[in-house]
Amino acid sequence: ISIEDYQLDPVVRAIRMPRANLLIADDVGLGKSIEAGLVIHELLLRHRARSVLIVCPASLQIKWRDEMAEKFGLEFRIVDTALLKELRRSRGIHTNPWTHFPRLITSIDWLKRDTPLRMMRDALPPIPGYPRKFDVLVVDEAHNVAPTGSANYAVDSQRTQAIRQIAPHFEHRLFLTATPHNGYPESFSSLLELLDDQRFARGIPPEREQLATVMVRRLKDDIVDWNGQPKFAKRKILPIEVDYTDDEQRAHRLLVEYAQLREKAAEEEGSRYATHFVLKLLKKRLFSSPAAFALTLDKHVNTLQKAKEEKTSKPTIGILRRAIDQVDEEYADDDERETAEGEAVGTAGNLFDDLTDREREILDELASWADRSQGSPDSKAKALIDWLEEHIRPDGEWSDQRVIIFTEYRATQNWLLDILAGAGFTEEGRLQTIYGGMDTEDRERVKAAFQAH
Repeated sequence: ISIEDYQLDPVVRAIRMPRANLLIADDVGLGKSIEAGLVIHELLLRHRARSVLIVCPASLQIKWRDEMAEKFGLEFRIVDTALLKELRRSRGIHTNPWTHFPRLITSIDWLKRDTPLRMMRDALPPIPGYPRKFDVLVVDEAHNVAPTGSANYAVDSQRTQAIRQIAPHFEHRLFLTATPHNGYPESFSSLLELLDDQRFARGIPPEREQLATVMVRRLKDDIVDWNGQPKFAKRKILPIEVDYTDDEQRAHRLLVEYAQLREKAAEEEGSRYATHFVLKLLKKRLFSSPAAFALTLDKHVNTLQKAKEEKTSKPTIGILRRAIDQVDEEYADDDERETAEGEAVGTAGNLFDDLTDREREILDELASWADRSQGSPDSKAKALIDWLEEHIRPDGEWSDQRVIIFTEYRATQNWLLDILAGAGFTEEGRLQTIYGGMDTEDRERVKAAFQAH
């Protein structure tokens, strides 16, 4: 194991602080989990901590468990539904998983559920006291627990509420994220309050000196060796230019026209808020793929038709805000995300005013375009295939290069998988997919295959 000198900075800060409250916001790839492991190990060796809870996205639980075991010799147990069932069979139905072992890992999406959170409250005293019930809380990808923000306010998500309930009962807190600030000061100050409510308060901009005390932030460009040379290769961002067809450009123009007509017709606050959300989502899905756009457009059209036929009562703007807040959360399971988006689109559609004849014509034409475009690659997919042919399969021969392709929506991933299969990129198991909600063992198998030589 090779420890880089810059990774010791959080350890030095932690052992000098009465309470090790740190926001480790180093760049991607600098080893934030190693830095957190070093802090945890040092606190354990100095008898300043005994119990540790690591809260992370579901897809990172095994990574954390294996790294803590391989690099620090620390056994951690993953707390999830499977472990809960096992404990109830072996130790009794009233066993509390949060107190059965001193070092635990759990996903934020499992922790925020009613039953796990209730069991955590059962293990905590009514009021935080000294000594604290638990010692070290590590929150990985901490930006996911920050309240959803806007220019003037921040709204707690279920994840935020879960961390807000348990954080005061931990003596030390380590928040890890490469993107600590989402652009909204209210959200950032709320995240800092979760980390250290003695130094920071929600809604009050942090002072530079206070922030420097708890925040560790280095970019890859900042890391140099003893000779002053960069330790990491410089990232190059090269765009692939895409020429859209006339048919695709017309679809975009139609959606812009529909948005303008809808926004002009929306008079009440609820209608304007619903219109803004649905139109923004439709634009995002259209830029992703025809398949992703078709799903949301179909849900939108069906909701409008059902609301007209059944004359359903309009939901309040508060109900709509809660539905949209659910969409804004980060999901470990793509199916759960699709469900949340569908429900929000359905709720928003009930606040829409009646469509004009021109708006119905636009929706019909867009639906027809999406339906006929799903079965073939669009201009972006064709540009991607051309790039892959140049770099992955030049002159028809496979190279040793590996490529990761990200899609925002699961529908786009499935659509793109079919298109790449048609182009011959899936032969001999060369193309694998990873998605939210995938079985953990299958995910690790795909990652291992990708990294194999």
